[in-house]
Amino acid sequence: MSSFDNSTLAIEAESIIRGTQAIRSWTYNAQFIVGNEHYDVLKVISIDEEADYTQDFADNIRVEVLMGAGTYAKKILPFKENVRFKLDRVPTDMEGSERREMSIESRLYNVIIADVQAPQMAGSTPEYNVDADTMDIMSLLRVTIELTEINIDLIRTMEFGTVLTAMRPTEAVRSTLSYMKDKITQDIESKIKYVNIVDTDNDTIIEQLVIPHGTKVVDFPDYVHNRVGLYNAGLGFFYRDLCFYVWPLYNFKRAEHSERKITFIIAPQNRFPGIERTYRTTANQVIVLITGGATVIDTSEHFAQNEGSGIRMANASDLLESFAKTSKGRTAVKRSEGVTEMVGMQRAGELNKVVTRPSSNNIYRETSAIAARVGNRMMVVWQNSDPSLVEPDIPCEVIIEKNGLPIFLGAALLGSHHFTGSPSNSAKAGLHRTTSLLTLYVDRDTPEVKEYRDTINKDWYNPVAVDE
Repeated sequence: MSSFDNSTLAIEAESIIRGTQAIRSWTYNAQFIVGNEHYDVLKVISIDEEADYTQDFADNIRVEVLMGAGTYAKKILPFKENVRFKLDRVPTDMEGSERREMSIESRLYNVIIADVQAPQMAGSTPEYNVDADTMDIMSLLRVTIELTEINIDLIRTMEFGTVLTAMRPTEAVRSTLSYMKDKITQDIESKIKYVNIVDTDNDTIIEQLVIPHGTKVVDFPDYVHNRVGLYNAGLGFFYRDLCFYVWPLYNFKRAEHSERKITFIIAPQNRFPGIERTYRTTANQVIVLITGGATVIDTSEHFAQNEGSGIRMANASDLLESFAKTSKGRTAVKRSEGVTEMVGMQRAGELNKVVTRPSSNNIYRETSAIAARVGNRMMVVWQNSDPSLVEPDIPCEVIIEKNGLPIFLGAALLGSHHFTGSPSNSAKAGLHRTTSLLTLYVDRDTPEVKEYRDTINKDWYNPVAVDE
């Protein structure tokens, strides 16, 4: 028996597996929408959703469906530049029967047809020279499409300009994005709902900040962050499900002060094979049992050697106000009063590379760059997951076991990759199951992380060192 089985984490794992909460299961149905016409697909084969919060602004989604060749060739493909896709997640019981007491979750997307299958589309083939209904009977197609959030094309191209005056950074970003969201569309079905912003670390009133005309909406929060600063630990900006999210991307300590969070319990890999329940929910929390393994990647030493583990920067305002003091004909300069110096992590032997940065009053931009270098990336596999519970800005924590005791580690969510598929090989839609690969960011200098990473227990995880 492993030490995990003797720990309090095993008790929590059992409460998840044998919990009283109903197992959430569902099936996906979908329709192509061309003008006022709706065309059902026979089956949603798979859904692949990927988000990299460090680089992307919206989800990358690919869906594979099974449908009649005639409907696709004659009613959808000719209008491929003006097609929408409605995806319904229908709650079911474990037998696949719809649970009518629960609401269906529907989302509407724009469509990019990425997989144009040629044989049925070439007008010279006999199969094409029949009506759509007959062609549907003769042949079925597996069609792969890419989906983009409604409004995403408008948001990516929309430009504006303004002047922010006498506002704190939190309100400046919230009010500007709220104003712009109402300008993007007035359509009730696709109207952006709200702006969800975490209060900024910088609470200094912005006296005046010019946002040049031609600034794209997607670049606006980053522009403000680079000019006056928003957060100490990076900036996350994402659009999903008709909502803007703004939050400190690399801050892995938010869960300490938040009731709303996801808690990941790392169980030994293959300790609980094939379980149906892998999580439970409370009013504010999702508790997930990670049964598919975890991998830790340490990139911090690479960044420390090449880009530096600390900064030295002259404070621009102090150059005129308090950089030096003159008395009795003598001018004295105190380094501590005019320069900001900090180290994000202590290297072995205290051999730290401190980089001199240009004079500025924006310390938030500099600390954000360091925050992105000092952590470890941890990839966890969540089996039988629910992607709707993983919001871009949600605080996270990881619990590992050490000598039978739980060790809590703060974490930040950097990315997610959800793959949903139906185990049934028939043309009829059945239950869909999702497996999620989540990329977390955890503190490198926590002693427990070092031991978890460096003291190898092959049954638990596969440590990887990045030294290139």
